Amino acid sequence: MRLDPLRTWVLVSSFCLSCGMDREAPAVVEPTALPAAEEVEPEPSPPTVKTQDEGPGFTVVQRSQWGGEAPDETILKPHEGAFRHLTVHHTAGITRTGTDEASILRSIQRMHMHDKGWGDIAYHYLIGPSGKVYEGRDTQYQPDTATRYDTSGHLAICLLGNFEEQAPTPQALETLVALAAQEMEDNGLTAAQLTSHQKVAATLCPGKNLEAWFIGEGKNEIAKRLEEGLTDREIEAQDELR
Repeated sequence: MRLDPLRTWVLVSSFCLSCGMDREAPAVVEPTALPAAEEVEPEPSPPTVKTQDEGPGFTVVQRSQWGGEAPDETILKPHEGAFRHLTVHHTAGITRTGTDEASILRSIQRMHMHDKGWGDIAYHYLIGPSGKVYEGRDTQYQPDTATRYDTSGHLAICLLGNFEEQAPTPQALETLVALAAQEMEDNGLTAAQLTSHQKVAATLCPGKNLEAWFIGEGKNEIAKRLEEGLTDREIEAQDELR
């Protein structure tokens, strides 16, 4: 028997309704929210321990870093007034590039304090062949000397080496220019107040090779650097007024 398709559809639909076969709509499942990521505070950086001071073109190694002894301030003499000169010296001991400069400084200080009876290493700043600057005697005190001249008002910078026999390194000379100009600017000194040890006392210090550079070009380079520094400071002051 051939079934009418329309009649068949009606019969099946009636059967499904009578049997309760209506399907419920599928439940909508809400997506589960993921837990918020816990914020982790970054660990603080360890504090920076400052062991060196920096200047324009040089770094100053502090006394504690090169192992300097505490000075005997009971025999150190304060300056009698303001600085009058910046004076260049040498240690007169052969010092090669790559040597342990800190060890040399400790030896010089021991000689000055325990053999000569001075209150500290004689100089305010010392420069090694590497170009590093080492903090010496506190600048409030006069330097010491084995020669005869009034050291009050002298700011003493000394290069490690014997420049009667060796030449100063380019690194040491560049540092001398930068340090001398900075100290002169800070202490109100002019280029006319820049000198060397043999200009104020009967001595070969700072040695013929360093003295030749100092007279030939060193003083002019320091004076030029000093002028540039003063000009930069004037520009900064003008900018602050604008």
